[in-house]
Amino acid sequence: MDALAAYKAADLTQIRIRASAGSDISSEIAYSWFKHMLRTSEAILTLADADFDTEIAPLRRSLMEHCTAMFWLTRSPEKTVNSLFKAYQQTLRKIEMATAGKWDINYDLLRAMVEAEMPPNDENNLLSFKALTDAEEAQATYAAWLQETAFSHAGWSTGRLYVKHDGTRLQLPDSDVRDSYRVTAMYLLFAADRLIDYWENPPILLQQSHPALITRLFPGH
Repeated sequence: MDALAAYKAADLTQIRIRASAGSDISSEIAYSWFKHMLRTSEAILTLADADFDTEIAPLRRSLMEHCTAMFWLTRSPEKTVNSLFKAYQQTLRKIEMATAGKWDINYDLLRAMVEAEMPPNDENNLLSFKALTDAEEAQATYAAWLQETAFSHAGWSTGRLYVKHDGTRLQLPDSDVRDSYRVTAMYLLFAADRLIDYWENPPILLQQSHPALITRLFPGH
Protein backbone atom coordinates (compact mmCIF):
# COMPACT_ATOMS: atom_id res chain seq x y z
CA MET A 1 0.00 0.00 0.00
CA ASP A 2 1.46 3.34 -1.08
CA ALA A 3 0.29 5.21 2.01
CA LEU A 4 1.80 2.64 4.37
CA ALA A 5 5.16 3.01 2.63
CA ALA A 6 4.94 6.80 2.85
CA TYR A 7 4.12 6.75 6.55
CA LYS A 8 6.94 4.31 7.28
CA ALA A 9 9.41 6.45 5.33
CA ALA A 10 8.56 9.59 7.29
CA ASP A 11 11.05 10.41 10.06
CA LEU A 12 8.49 10.70 12.85
CA THR A 13 11.21 11.08 15.49
CA GLN A 14 12.02 14.59 14.24
CA ILE A 15 8.50 15.92 14.69
CA ARG A 16 7.99 18.68 17.25
CA ILE A 17 4.85 18.86 19.36
CA ARG A 18 2.78 22.04 19.38
CA ALA A 19 3.12 23.98 22.63
CA SER A 20 -0.62 23.61 23.24
CA ALA A 21 -0.71 19.90 22.49
CA GLY A 22 -0.03 18.66 26.02
CA SER A 23 2.70 16.94 27.96
CA ASP A 24 5.74 15.06 26.72
CA ILE A 25 3.97 11.89 27.82
CA SER A 26 1.02 12.57 25.53
CA SER A 27 3.36 13.19 22.60
CA GLU A 28 5.15 9.92 23.35
CA ILE A 29 1.81 8.13 23.36
CA ALA A 30 0.79 9.75 20.06
CA TYR A 31 4.02 8.63 18.43
CA SER A 32 3.85 5.11 19.89
CA TRP A 33 0.21 4.63 18.93
CA PHE A 34 0.81 5.66 15.34
CA LYS A 35 3.91 3.48 15.13
CA HIS A 36 1.85 0.59 16.52
CA MET A 37 -0.83 1.27 13.90
CA LEU A 38 1.78 1.15 11.14
CA ARG A 39 3.15 -2.20 12.33
CA THR A 40 -0.36 -3.59 12.86
CA SER A 41 -1.32 -2.46 9.35
CA GLU A 42 1.70 -4.21 7.89
CA ALA A 43 0.71 -7.40 9.71
CA ILE A 44 -2.89 -7.08 8.48
CA LEU A 45 -1.89 -6.70 4.85
CA THR A 46 0.67 -9.51 5.02
CA LEU A 47 -1.90 -11.92 6.46
CA ALA A 48 -4.65 -10.72 4.11
CA ASP A 49 -2.42 -11.50 1.14
CA ALA A 50 -2.12 -15.03 2.54
CA ASP A 51 -5.96 -15.40 2.64
CA PHE A 52 -6.27 -14.96 6.41
CA ASP A 53 -8.73 -12.08 6.12
CA THR A 54 -11.21 -13.37 8.71
CA GLU A 55 -8.54 -14.46 11.18
CA ILE A 56 -7.07 -10.96 11.42
CA ALA A 57 -10.25 -9.49 12.89
CA PRO A 58 -8.46 -8.82 16.23
CA LEU A 59 -5.83 -6.75 14.39
CA ARG A 60 -8.45 -4.70 12.52
CA ARG A 61 -10.22 -4.18 15.83
CA SER A 62 -6.99 -2.91 17.41
CA LEU A 63 -6.55 -0.50 14.49
CA MET A 64 -10.03 0.92 15.09
CA GLU A 65 -9.37 1.31 18.82
CA HIS A 66 -6.06 3.11 18.38
CA CYS A 67 -7.39 5.39 15.65
CA THR A 68 -10.42 6.47 17.69
CA ALA A 69 -8.31 6.92 20.83
CA MET A 70 -6.00 9.19 18.81
CA PHE A 71 -8.90 11.61 18.38
CA TRP A 72 -9.39 11.62 22.16
CA LEU A 73 -5.67 12.11 22.80
CA THR A 74 -5.32 15.05 20.43
CA ARG A 75 -8.50 16.67 21.71
CA SER A 76 -7.84 16.22 25.43
CA PRO A 77 -4.24 15.07 25.99
CA GLU A 78 -3.92 15.56 29.76
CA LYS A 79 -7.18 13.82 30.59
CA THR A 80 -6.40 10.99 28.19
CA VAL A 81 -3.02 10.37 29.84
CA ASN A 82 -4.70 10.45 33.25
CA SER A 83 -7.32 7.89 32.23
CA LEU A 84 -4.80 5.62 30.54
CA PHE A 85 -2.62 5.50 33.63
CA LYS A 86 -5.61 4.75 35.86
CA ALA A 87 -6.56 1.88 33.56
CA TYR A 88 -2.96 0.65 33.73
CA GLN A 89 -3.17 0.74 37.54
CA GLN A 90 -6.28 -1.45 37.36
CA THR A 91 -4.39 -3.94 35.19
CA LEU A 92 -1.51 -3.99 37.67
CA ARG A 93 -3.94 -4.68 40.53
CA LYS A 94 -5.33 -7.65 38.64
CA ILE A 95 -1.82 -8.93 37.91
CA GLU A 96 -0.93 -8.55 41.58
CA MET A 97 -3.94 -10.58 42.66
CA ALA A 98 -3.43 -13.22 39.96
CA THR A 99 0.26 -13.78 40.71
CA ALA A 100 0.47 -13.25 44.46
CA GLY A 101 3.08 -15.61 45.89
CA LYS A 102 3.50 -17.50 42.61
CA TRP A 103 5.65 -15.37 40.30
CA ASP A 104 9.02 -13.71 40.80
CA ILE A 105 7.81 -10.12 40.52
CA ASN A 106 9.07 -6.92 42.15
CA TYR A 107 5.97 -6.40 44.27
CA ASP A 108 7.32 -3.20 45.84
CA LEU A 109 7.52 -1.58 42.42
CA LEU A 110 4.15 -3.01 41.46
CA ARG A 111 2.57 -1.67 44.64
CA ALA A 112 4.11 1.79 44.11
CA MET A 113 2.57 1.96 40.64
CA VAL A 114 -0.81 0.78 41.85
CA GLU A 115 -0.93 3.29 44.71
CA ALA A 116 0.24 6.33 42.71
CA GLU A 117 -2.27 9.16 43.13
CA MET A 118 -3.90 10.66 40.04
CA PRO A 119 -6.07 13.80 39.96
CA PRO A 120 -9.83 13.50 39.39
CA ASN A 121 -10.82 13.16 35.76
CA ASP A 122 -14.28 13.46 34.21
CA GLU A 123 -13.29 11.54 31.05
CA ASN A 124 -12.43 8.16 32.56
CA ASN A 125 -15.64 6.80 31.04
CA LEU A 126 -14.06 7.20 27.58
CA LEU A 127 -11.93 4.14 28.30
CA SER A 128 -15.10 2.33 27.22
CA PHE A 129 -15.00 2.06 23.42
CA LYS A 130 -18.76 2.62 23.19
CA ALA A 131 -18.47 5.85 25.18
CA LEU A 132 -15.43 6.93 23.17
CA THR A 133 -17.08 6.40 19.78
CA ASP A 134 -20.16 8.26 21.04
CA ALA A 135 -18.00 11.18 22.18
CA GLU A 136 -16.17 11.30 18.84
CA GLU A 137 -19.39 10.74 16.85
CA ALA A 138 -17.91 7.57 15.36
CA GLN A 139 -20.88 5.23 15.67
CA ALA A 140 -20.07 3.54 12.34
CA THR A 141 -16.66 2.61 13.73
CA TYR A 142 -18.35 1.12 16.79
CA ALA A 143 -20.63 -1.01 14.60
CA ALA A 144 -17.63 -2.28 12.62
CA TRP A 145 -15.75 -2.89 15.88
CA LEU A 146 -18.61 -5.05 17.17
CA GLN A 147 -18.40 -7.18 14.03
CA GLU A 148 -14.65 -7.60 14.42
CA THR A 149 -15.14 -8.43 18.11
CA ALA A 150 -17.48 -11.25 17.15
CA PHE A 151 -14.66 -12.80 15.10
CA SER A 152 -12.05 -12.17 17.82
CA HIS A 153 -13.46 -14.37 20.59
CA ALA A 154 -14.75 -17.90 20.96
CA GLY A 155 -18.40 -17.55 20.02
CA TRP A 156 -21.14 -18.19 17.44
CA SER A 157 -19.45 -16.26 14.62
CA THR A 158 -16.17 -18.17 14.78
CA GLY A 159 -18.03 -21.39 15.57
CA ARG A 160 -19.71 -21.39 12.14
CA LEU A 161 -16.84 -20.16 9.96
CA TYR A 162 -15.46 -23.41 8.59
CA VAL A 163 -18.43 -25.77 8.72
CA LYS A 164 -21.03 -26.57 6.06
CA HIS A 165 -24.59 -25.71 7.04
CA ASP A 166 -25.42 -29.41 7.30
CA GLY A 167 -22.58 -29.84 9.80
CA THR A 168 -21.07 -32.82 8.01
CA ARG A 169 -17.89 -31.43 6.45
CA LEU A 170 -15.21 -28.90 7.21
CA GLN A 171 -14.38 -26.30 4.60
CA LEU A 172 -12.37 -23.13 4.25
CA PRO A 173 -14.57 -20.03 4.26
CA ASP A 174 -15.53 -18.35 1.01
CA SER A 175 -13.83 -15.10 0.07
CA ASP A 176 -14.42 -12.69 2.90
CA VAL A 177 -16.50 -9.59 2.19
CA ARG A 178 -14.14 -7.38 4.17
CA ASP A 179 -11.64 -5.27 2.27
CA SER A 180 -8.60 -5.27 4.54
CA TYR A 181 -6.70 -2.91 2.29
CA ARG A 182 -9.42 -0.27 2.36
CA VAL A 183 -10.11 -0.65 6.08
CA THR A 184 -6.42 -0.44 6.95
CA ALA A 185 -5.75 2.59 4.76
CA MET A 186 -8.82 4.39 6.05
CA TYR A 187 -7.86 4.20 9.72
CA LEU A 188 -4.24 5.10 9.01
CA LEU A 189 -5.53 8.13 7.12
CA PHE A 190 -7.74 9.22 9.99
CA ALA A 191 -4.98 8.82 12.57
CA ALA A 192 -2.38 10.60 10.44
CA ASP A 193 -4.81 13.46 9.95
CA ARG A 194 -5.05 13.90 13.72
CA LEU A 195 -1.27 13.93 14.01
CA ILE A 196 -0.96 16.63 11.36
CA ASP A 197 -3.05 18.85 13.65
CA TYR A 198 -1.15 17.74 16.74
CA TRP A 199 2.43 18.11 15.48
CA GLU A 200 4.11 21.39 14.64
CA ASN A 201 6.02 20.14 11.61
CA PRO A 202 4.35 17.05 10.10
CA PRO A 203 6.46 15.29 7.47
CA ILE A 204 5.52 16.38 3.97
CA LEU A 205 5.08 12.72 3.04
CA LEU A 206 2.13 12.48 5.43
CA GLN A 207 0.46 15.48 3.84
CA GLN A 208 1.16 14.48 0.24
CA SER A 209 -0.17 10.95 0.68
CA HIS A 210 -3.64 12.09 1.77
CA PRO A 211 -5.19 13.29 -1.54
CA ALA A 212 -4.06 10.21 -3.47
CA LEU A 213 -5.18 7.90 -0.68
CA ILE A 214 -8.62 9.52 -0.44
CA THR A 215 -9.07 9.10 -4.20
CA ARG A 216 -8.16 5.41 -4.01
CA LEU A 217 -10.38 4.78 -0.99
CA PHE A 218 -13.42 6.68 -2.22
CA PRO A 219 -13.44 6.88 -6.05
CA GLY A 220 -15.55 9.71 -7.42
CA HIS A 221 -15.27 11.86 -4.29
